[in-house]
Amino acid sequence: MELLLPRLRGDFELSETYACADDIPLSCPITAFGGAQDHEVSRTDIAAWRILTTSAFDTAIFPGGHFYLEQEGQTLRRRIAARLLVDAGQPKT
Repeated sequence: MELLLPRLRGDFELSETYACADDIPLSCPITAFGGAQDHEVSRTDIAAWRILTTSAFDTAIFPGGHFYLEQEGQTLRRRIAARLLVDAGQPKT
């Protein structure tokens, strides 16, 4: 608990105090990730990231709920690596 509680408090503080800036959208591609059974973050919430870029936008929905990373971490890391290669102009491996 000593290790976990400070991280949880930090996450909650960020969530409660975050204020979105009305800046110009990014010009880089964005891929938004989520869990298919997530009751905290809807697919509409995930799709809303689209407005933050003038470039390509993609979503990837994984099996699981809000903590889909516990089961899908390796798949997510592979998906991110593949996306970075594509964005860098290299073919997928």
